[in-house]
Amino acid sequence: MHPIFSDVVEVSLMRVFIAVDIDEGEIIENILMFEEKLKKSNAKLKLVEKENLHVTLKFIGEVDEKETDLIFDAVERGSKGFTKFEIEVVGAGVFPSLSRPRVVWVGIKGGADILSRLAASISRSLEQAGFRGDSKPFKPHITVARIKGYSGKISYLVKEFSDHIFGKMLVKDVRVKRSKLTPQGPIYTTLKSFELE
Repeated sequence: MHPIFSDVVEVSLMRVFIAVDIDEGEIIENILMFEEKLKKSNAKLKLVEKENLHVTLKFIGEVDEKETDLIFDAVERGSKGFTKFEIEVVGAGVFPSLSRPRVVWVGIKGGADILSRLAASISRSLEQAGFRGDSKPFKPHITVARIKGYSGKISYLVKEFSDHIFGKMLVKDVRVKRSKLTPQGPIYTTLKSFELE
């Protein structure tokens, strides 16, 4: 019997998610104004930088770098047949509840149904390609802050902004993003974008 030596295969992992980036000036300015108010609430929180504002369509998690082409193909298939559409960013809320806020978000009103169908289509396509990812039900939103302890007057601010109109934006593409976690916060990089018809 000869001993069997197994080759050590080097696996390079990265965190991947699918998103619609928020790149409309009016929406960004209004969110930054809201973030400024959150900052003054005395809550212990980490605000999301303007270049990181996005709607997550599907969080996949850690994958081998060699699998990115499979992800690209799945996202391209999943977004086929969808045309460019408008979303309206309206209102604010928290997860999981006002009495125990951990994440502050702003909501999507107009176009939320199309966004949900797009997310479901991409999710199905990714699952067919073997990627499970996050199984939480899709709720279209833009995370603007994460609360790291004392929540201050967050609940009052969220109620104040519950009907606030942040602006409208044309969704032109879907992006496959990489998330690199650092002590200063995550760094997002677009690996590939797929333009809607």
